[in-house]
Amino acid sequence: ASAGLNLHLDRFAYRDGSRTTGSRSSSVCITDRWSGHPPLDDLRIVGAAGCDPSPIDVATAEGRARILGFVWPDQHDRHRDTAAAIGIARSNPRRLDRAQAIDWLRSEFAERSPSSTTVVMHSVVWPYITIDEQHEVNALVEATGQSATSDAPVAWLSFEPPVLFETTAILTLRLWDGNAHVGRPIKLAESGMHGQWVRWLCPFSGTASQDSIRA
Repeated sequence: ASAGLNLHLDRFAYRDGSRTTGSRSSSVCITDRWSGHPPLDDLRIVGAAGCDPSPIDVATAEGRARILGFVWPDQHDRHRDTAAAIGIARSNPRRLDRAQAIDWLRSEFAERSPSSTTVVMHSVVWPYITIDEQHEVNALVEATGQSATSDAPVAWLSFEPPVLFETTAILTLRLWDGNAHVGRPIKLAESGMHGQWVRWLCPFSGTASQDSIRA
């Protein structure tokens, strides 16, 4: 969960030309990264939590310095945005648990909300967990998806490189809604590994059909 920073995506602003979505007054503004159809408009995240086997606490000076130390020194804009994202995470923290992905998902799925979309999201996690855990996560999400309903869909957003050491990552969606969507992978976008550019590929855009999402 990148020290929990990725749990605050709805608290960032996203500007594409003259259009701004997300939290428009945010100190983090991701600007002019997209080509192709723009991503979906504003979504309401009603809850977000993440896990890490060894989480970094950005509420501490040591944790803040460690996260900023991972940013390459010539990436001034990325350093600025990361520092601002740390400030957002400090002012209104979201739950970041010390846990392995498979154990954490089992616990979270047991408490799914009956009236919102449950989203599993990971960003460049696959290279850091074992093949066995990848298979376990895949089987667990698929099994949970089979129990999804139109009132409580299950979605899986994966942002991962297709092969190790690749410089491009693929954003893939799998959706189960108890109706037409049965988990077929949909390639939404290609992106630089650090989000420096995003090529949107999905043929649909506009407002999401679900008005609340539990990530």
